Amino acid sequence: MSIRIGGNNLDPFLAQSRRSAGPLLFLLVLSAAVALALPQPSHGPSASSIYESSQAEAMVRFLKLARERKATSADADNLLAMNGTKLVIQQQNISRRVDMQQYQELLHAMVEGRAPTVSPVNDDARSGNGVKGLLQDVWPSLVWGMKHTDVLALRLAEVRKMDISRRAKAIALANLPETVEFTPRLNLVMGGRAGAATLPGEILFDVLIKSFRADNGSGTYPKPEEIVEFFAHEMHHIGLGEILDSRRKLLRLDESQAHGFLLLSALVSEGSATFLINAHGTLDVMRKDPQYGRAFQQQPELLRTIQHILSEAMSGELNAATYDEQVAAFLGSGYHVTGAVLLNTIVRGSGKKALWAVMRDPRQLLLQYNRAAEKIGSKRESDWSFDPALAKVIAAMGQ
Repeated sequence: MSIRIGGNNLDPFLAQSRRSAGPLLFLLVLSAAVALALPQPSHGPSASSIYESSQAEAMVRFLKLARERKATSADADNLLAMNGTKLVIQQQNISRRVDMQQYQELLHAMVEGRAPTVSPVNDDARSGNGVKGLLQDVWPSLVWGMKHTDVLALRLAEVRKMDISRRAKAIALANLPETVEFTPRLNLVMGGRAGAATLPGEILFDVLIKSFRADNGSGTYPKPEEIVEFFAHEMHHIGLGEILDSRRKLLRLDESQAHGFLLLSALVSEGSATFLINAHGTLDVMRKDPQYGRAFQQQPELLRTIQHILSEAMSGELNAATYDEQVAAFLGSGYHVTGAVLLNTIVRGSGKKALWAVMRDPRQLLLQYNRAAEKIGSKRESDWSFDPALAKVIAAMGQ
């Protein structure tokens, strides 16, 4: 079972909270003749589908033309102008820095049959990670997709036939500490680097990157129920984002402390959605997924990084640039695994009630983890404990 939740997909509230104080914000087979044909253009959800999938359908047509050396620059620019393409670029800007010109270069390189030349937008960590994502994830997936348009067309048609929204929402709500209302639009896209992602009012599922990673051995293409869980995971982010935003509004955080709150919120959001929904409450499921192997190996380092970042947050030294540089260690699956490890310990040692408390107020994460780890004793995941004094001041941060 693949439970990768979108590569470097940091929870969208990390980006949203920097812009506003608003809500914080991731197979039926057709007949052979239809399956091998490219989907017809769509201008919105069809009568049998609740998804917006026009960009994904256009990408399949573009990749087929590129394979046949018939694609033009106009075809590339038309694809670039579509809302779905803008969404996959926007998603990458949650934790990286990518602009339209860079993405246009990728599409034009496909038209011209050459390797792309991409330079960073700025001289900073986010821009550097943006280039890495484009060249190491997006570009290889586009090249792969050009050779497998029949697979993409079939998988796209399969997802569009599924009734996901109601089931996914029920799963998301069952794994939140309280009931919230949300009605996001579901988008099927291609050409991003996150398998699934949440943006304000939108949820993305990228059929291309999921298919590419399944083929190269870094994951498996999800089964129907796992696709439902992908959407439930992203709906969980939206619902929990509302809860976390309500908490944040009650606090008086300076800039440095606000970045500390972002880190805690990301760990709790990605950790709880992955652990509760996709892993069904057990780390063993996550350990079997190749996407998470490296992050499990990096746990000692990542836990020390959390303590270091939060210490800087309380000392007033954590500005935006420093924060971006230090949380780069969590890109990929670091947030998912580390958050899940911490929350798993809390559940084992203190029960679901303590987990709900942390999901309502992520400042309690360190304190609740230390308490639960002490109760578990030798049966804990590691011998790590956060500095008790730091855990205490973080729990009261902003009051």
